[in-house]
Amino acid sequence: MGTSMFRRTAVALVAAGGLVASAAGLASAAQPAGPSSATYTCGYGHFCAYSGPNFTGAVIDMYQCAEYSIPWSGHGSWINNQTTGTVAQFRSDDHVNRWHDAGAYDSDNDADWSWVWYVRNC
Repeated sequence: MGTSMFRRTAVALVAAGGLVASAAGLASAAQPAGPSSATYTCGYGHFCAYSGPNFTGAVIDMYQCAEYSIPWSGHGSWINNQTTGTVAQFRSDDHVNRWHDAGAYDSDNDADWSWVWYVRNC
């Protein structure tokens, strides 16, 4: 197993425990999500990536314009609740933009994270 796949698998296992991350990133700012991470609300001006479908599981809450690492694989979900028209880019392991959403407000309750390694939220 390659180093990057090991990192992604290890972090996904930690994320499956119901952790929520702030805009600083999953690994460095993980903290308990409270009673249920399934009730996490993606605030206005934010892009939120969820480890599980239907906006459940661990959350990476992106506010600052940056490229964020997506540590899990498989099916999850996302909400682009940024200012109207702000487009999020979904990038592969080589940081190349492979797809982008339609611009805020947009969402996907059953997204395939298997090919997404990074999201640039703006």
